[in-house]
Amino acid sequence: MFKLVLDLFKNLEKKQRVKFYKLQMLVIMMVFFEVIGISLIAPFIAIATDKTVIFDNEYLNYLYSAFNSESPEGFIITLGSIVLFALFFSSVLSMFTTWRMSLFAMTTGAEISDRLYSYYMRQSWCFHSQSSSSQLTKKIANETQRMTTVVLQPLMVMNAKLLLIIGMSCMIFFINPFVALIGFLFFVFAYLVLFKFVKKRLQNNGDNISNILTLRYQLM
Repeated sequence: MFKLVLDLFKNLEKKQRVKFYKLQMLVIMMVFFEVIGISLIAPFIAIATDKTVIFDNEYLNYLYSAFNSESPEGFIITLGSIVLFALFFSSVLSMFTTWRMSLFAMTTGAEISDRLYSYYMRQSWCFHSQSSSSQLTKKIANETQRMTTVVLQPLMVMNAKLLLIIGMSCMIFFINPFVALIGFLFFVFAYLVLFKFVKKRLQNNGDNISNILTLRYQLM
């Protein structure tokens, strides 16, 4: 799998790699705001259920003074507005990032398909006489799109989720290191087990799809 990803990345043009790096920066920003939005929920709930927390916690007490709040109720409304805005901004940024990742993946797949078509068209008559036209057509029309939807796009989504998990683990580790470590090890173990059981079946399904598509183009 990792070799396939490396081979795919090597075949990307320079401008495509630049776009990929820019998207990764956008993903990091999205994860940062998602972690902030989630981390603000717990303090807000604690304040909403017990107003005395405002004066017991030095950080909340400092914010209470900085906002020049006239009453705990006013401070709760102000903090709630900040939490809602943070969650709203995080959601909008997440939707924008997802849209840009999907657009990049589809555009890259189309560009690779065009490059592959041009490459085949420049080959000699001997190359085409020894090659199956259905195989070449399948690679241009289907395999490039499968590479986009099955490899490139999930790879970027995986990077985003991986960064989110790391960010959430760091936040939980700051609160409770033991719980964070147990949770992190549990997710890693679950992923490895799932990967071991699913990998072979996915590989077989992918080979079957490629063979069936070749037969389909031969019949047409």
